[in-house]
Amino acid sequence: MTTPAIHSIVKILEELPETRQRQAATHLQNYLAGAHTGRRKGKTGRQVLRFAGVISPTDLKQIQKAIEAGCEQVDSNEW
Repeated sequence: MTTPAIHSIVKILEELPETRQRQAATHLQNYLAGAHTGRRKGKTGRQVLRFAGVISPTDLKQIQKAIEAGCEQVDSNEW
C-alpha cells in the first residue's frame, strides 16, 4: 500500500546522490531491526556500570559547560 508518507520519503531519496541513498537505506534497515527487537544495539547498563564515577566532578562541570555553550547552535556548514 502506497501512502502519502511513502511518496514523500521516495521524493526525498530521489534527490540524494546514490551513495546517500544507500546510507539512508542502511540507517532505515538498522532502525527497523532495532524496532523489531524492542532494543537498540549497544552495551547494557550492567556492562558500562564499571565506568561510573571515573570522571572527576571538575571534569564533569567542564563537560556540562561545554554542552550548554554548544546547545541550540546550528553549524550551517555541517552538511
